[in-house]
Amino acid sequence: MNNLTIEATKKTPDVLLDANTGELNISGMSCSENALGFYAPVFDWINSYVSSPKDETTINFKLKYYNTSSAKCLLDLMDRVMAVKESGKQVIINSYYDPNDDEMLESGENYSTILDHPFNLLAI
Repeated sequence: MNNLTIEATKKTPDVLLDANTGELNISGMSCSENALGFYAPVFDWINSYVSSPKDETTINFKLKYYNTSSAKCLLDLMDRVMAVKESGKQVIINSYYDPNDDEMLESGENYSTILDHPFNLLAI
């Protein structure tokens, strides 16, 4: 399986999905008007990855900001990765946030509750 790399723009995040290590990294801004279009190849990659995941899959979110449509896509992304747990594999989610940004901290807490999965909430 190939890795997926998408370079960041002013409105879209940097994406590096590594099938060899099981690391999924998303960082930067996610405020595209067409979030679903942007995340479509990410969803396709994840759908392939979950059929043969590593023993441990780590998602690293280092987002400075994301809009409402991106929030829905990010939840969908994480929900798809949760399928890895069904095969007895481990999923680690690291959500990095600016300690002065209470909204991003709350967002990580909310996602953790919605997915019923612990997040590592890490101030940077």
